[in-house]
Amino acid sequence: MNYTQALRPLAALVSAASLAGCIGSPHPAGTEAQLYRWQQLDSPLATRTGISSTDYNGYFDGDFDFSQLAIEHQADALSMDTPYLLKSCAEQACYYAVLFPADFSWRDDKGISGFAAMTPLSTAMYGDVKDLPAEQVRPRLDSLAAMVTTAEGPQDYAGFIKLDYQRAPADAARVARLEESDAAAATIESGELPSLQALLNGSITTTGELQAPADFVFSSAWDLGLDIDVSGRMEGAYLALCAEFKTTAADQYQVNFANCRLKTPLEGGRFEDSLRMSASVDSLLAVLIPLDDPKRREFHLWQRDADGDRFEVR
Repeated sequence: MNYTQALRPLAALVSAASLAGCIGSPHPAGTEAQLYRWQQLDSPLATRTGISSTDYNGYFDGDFDFSQLAIEHQADALSMDTPYLLKSCAEQACYYAVLFPADFSWRDDKGISGFAAMTPLSTAMYGDVKDLPAEQVRPRLDSLAAMVTTAEGPQDYAGFIKLDYQRAPADAARVARLEESDAAAATIESGELPSLQALLNGSITTTGELQAPADFVFSSAWDLGLDIDVSGRMEGAYLALCAEFKTTAADQYQVNFANCRLKTPLEGGRFEDSLRMSASVDSLLAVLIPLDDPKRREFHLWQRDADGDRFEVR
């Protein structure tokens, strides 16, 4: 679906969402989601099935409706400032969103209004806080939210979780780390849980960005020349150059995207630079992720014994 064309006036969508009490989902209608108390994943508090909706050209199709949650659990009051976890899986791809009841509105009829979006970044944020005690979750999420939004965007988690940046262009303009979102999505699709902090740390990888003390000697380091040119077939793409991977089938790989040597968008389908490598690196996998269809990935293997100190992709 072309969501840019699907969007009606944004104010109308926000109004509809505020009445719906919905959680945006990247999964199709019919996918289930489970809501859990924090670190109590043995038994869900509630289960929802993604709605099938044609409203606003299907904008809310697949979302989860929690508007009646408080009515269903009158005898089991929700703690306003306590984190809850929403989890939704389709095959091996599991998305998460940490939710706080205080971030939603509570109507006189005990219904819940408001909107939150389950996204690759919300999932990667959960990867960073999943082992924290409940009282430490909100401060950590606030700091992570400030790292991924623009100066004009929300600087706390309560504002960030409302950004439906994968479907609403106006929200996408308020997110500064869309490359990390793409890398998180690729990790999720491979069946693993990403860590946002690891993705952010891994984004500083080119030789020009590396810094070392003046007296440090790279005694066994060497430079790998990287020359990527896929402009003839893939102008809008994202490149991840990773050292941790394993073969799953012919020309198919399972990749640890949280620990890559390089993650960068390709400008006009090209990238050329050098990367400082340690002597222990003898193989790398280049993953090319088309922005218009992230599942249509290309894998290119480099091995030092066969390819020397240069990695070319055409």
